[in-house]
Amino acid sequence: LWALAENPEQFAKVKADPSLIPGLIEESIRWVTPVKHFMRTATADTELAGRKIAKGDWLFLSYPSGNRDEAVFDDPFAFKVDRTPNKHVAFGYGAHVCLGQHLARMEMRVLWEELLARLHVMIRRSGAQAQDRLILDELVIDLRSRSACVGEATLALSRREFDLLHCLARQTGQVVTRGQILDEVWGQDADVTENAVDVYVGYLRKHLGGHAGAPDLSTIRGVGFMLRHRTKA
Repeated sequence: LWALAENPEQFAKVKADPSLIPGLIEESIRWVTPVKHFMRTATADTELAGRKIAKGDWLFLSYPSGNRDEAVFDDPFAFKVDRTPNKHVAFGYGAHVCLGQHLARMEMRVLWEELLARLHVMIRRSGAQAQDRLILDELVIDLRSRSACVGEATLALSRREFDLLHCLARQTGQVVTRGQILDEVWGQDADVTENAVDVYVGYLRKHLGGHAGAPDLSTIRGVGFMLRHRTKA
């Protein structure tokens, strides 16, 4: 959080494209490096980077230093959410790798997905008044009458389907996570799971799929959904 506060341009990248969350997680782990050091004993004479090491010598392994190695990382003292490759050693390596690394990554993913979704809702609710109509390709969404049409064809949408379409259309070309959709369409206190989002996206896709002038509703695997301009053949 502090690194993003110090680098607002990186925070803006993640807010605009939640698919960068996995990269944010890895860069956060590299940046903080929770395990600071270990001591090891050389089991044989050797040489490393021009330095001779004798059998029995103690070796101080500095993980923060390794994670800022100029020979491995481009611009290692910069925080970059889209850094790739990011072969950090924050969880150790080989036989001593941390067994809890996958749980840690999962917890961080959930944290960022939920936090970004809530920040988005707070910003949206405090922002300017909504437009009366949204237009995307031949899709027209009328917010006053809560209706939508593609060309001359009116879409028979339920209340929830309309709210979902409105949510996606307001963020055309951006990935909207399942968490964001749950917050905006169902509300933070609703007792529903993310499976409900997939079901209603399926309903909405059927409504749009029968019309050549409708925008594309794409699934971004493992992240969420995106409504974007239809790809021309």
